[in-house]
Amino acid sequence: MWITSTKDSLFAITMRKLLGIILLSLLVSGNAFAKKINIILDCKYESGEHFFVHIKAGKAKIDNFNVDMQVNENFIILDQKSYEINRYTLRFNHYYGNRAYPGACKKLTKKKI
Repeated sequence: MWITSTKDSLFAITMRKLLGIILLSLLVSGNAFAKKINIILDCKYESGEHFFVHIKAGKAKIDNFNVDMQVNENFIILDQKSYEINRYTLRFNHYYGNRAYPGACKKLTKKKI
């Protein structure tokens, strides 16, 4: 009897530890997309016009105008879905009216004046 109860309590302790590890990993993984982005992008339409996007500490500016920003797994969405920048390819679409104006961005190390 004594050996069986020790095995049972050892099993219960191991299971509690395992459950704790799983819960902690779920808590930590919930912040996967909450990483603070600090980047300056030089974005250019296919027509040749360009604009700058500055994203810092969860806030975004397009040519020094503050805009709303959302970040998901694949896209950075600016100005309530007006601009959609692919996080991996840096290709973007600017939606205006019924049209989408495509272009591409490149990362800048220093802001141009």
